[in-house]
Amino acid sequence: MSGIQILKGEWKDVIYVYGKVGFEEGKPNINFQRDIVVVPENHDLDELLNNKELNNLMGDILVELLQEQMRKENEQGITEGTD
Repeated sequence: MSGIQILKGEWKDVIYVYGKVGFEEGKPNINFQRDIVVVPENHDLDELLNNKELNNLMGDILVELLQEQMRKENEQGITEGTD
């Protein structure tokens, strides 16, 4: 399991992991579970878990990770298909 560390900004040094990820059919929404594994001294866990802006940031990062994974899989499929 790999964690994501936020490197700058309001939530610098927060480290979290994604759990179950799902999509809402017919809607451009993504649902995901996440666990915060490192809480910096200047925050508390409840504050982080209930922060809408942080949750949106985690969602944006997840979308980028999924897009990157799809891009890599497409490139790999193209490479494998040219033999």
